[in-house]
Amino acid sequence: MTVTVDQILPVAVWLGVLGVVVFLAVRAAKRSAARARGMRGEMNARIEALFKASFPELQPHFHPARVHEFVKERIVRKAPSRNTTWTNPPGFPAAAAAEIELDGLRDKVRLIGAEGQTFAEFVYEEHPEGGVVRLGKGKFTVNVKGKEPRVGTGIRSASSSGRRPAGR
Repeated sequence: MTVTVDQILPVAVWLGVLGVVVFLAVRAAKRSAARARGMRGEMNARIEALFKASFPELQPHFHPARVHEFVKERIVRKAPSRNTTWTNPPGFPAAAAAEIELDGLRDKVRLIGAEGQTFAEFVYEEHPEGGVVRLGKGKFTVNVKGKEPRVGTGIRSASSSGRRPAGR
């Protein structure tokens, strides 16, 4: 069986049209994704500024991402059986050590700077999905399970990136 140009030409035209459509669709999708990334970056910057303005007493040590990092590593370490000192505790770069005093099911934590001064104190408690950091009258409830870890400040929830999770 012989194939003629008249038989190939319509197929070639359709393949060409299909190629152009696919090319344009991929190009549009890439532009849309770039625009969404830019908008997400702007939104994160606004939310970060709002967090800093709303909670100046938590700055610079108790950002949700830092509290999340501490709780995540604290869960890995397991509960201590006696008072202990944790050198270079994660989430608190200004802390040379964290002195942990056991108080029932709670840990009283004192963050100690490089010069030996206490610069923050809080209480840590275990939680089924992570941990709770109580600071003064407020608290951070940290969820380390699930797709997007969350840190709830007791007023509203924010992800560890500073963004509010969908549906909150």
